[in-house]
Amino acid sequence: MKIIAQTAPPVALSRFATLVEPPAHPGDRRLYSDWLAPVPGRALQFHLNHVVPSALPLEITKVEAHPYAAQVFLPIDVDRYVVTVMPGQNSPDPAGALAVILPGTVGIVYRPGAWHAGITVVGRPGHF
Repeated sequence: MKIIAQTAPPVALSRFATLVEPPAHPGDRRLYSDWLAPVPGRALQFHLNHVVPSALPLEITKVEAHPYAAQVFLPIDVDRYVVTVMPGQNSPDPAGALAVILPGTVGIVYRPGAWHAGITVVGRPGHF
């Protein structure tokens, strides 16, 4: 199945995630705390990834979901990257897949349970 990646995030992405964008004006603040509520009995994890670039078109062979917690990707040194999500409760539904190309200036927070492909950079290596 072929999925065409979109260059601007459509509203449909909000079913799966929220974008982390810098505030528009000096002194402004955007809060994402509601997305990161701790889960009793689970430890929060924080790590830095070095991701090698992939060539387009991509072949998605694996997706994952984290049912108990949101997952955040904040680009530190990234040109652009591809976000691929799909609906599904107990298993992913590839027929509803959505792919978006994001600039390295925008992060993403996946909702708990959202099916998504691993982080994929294009252009050059990246760090999240």
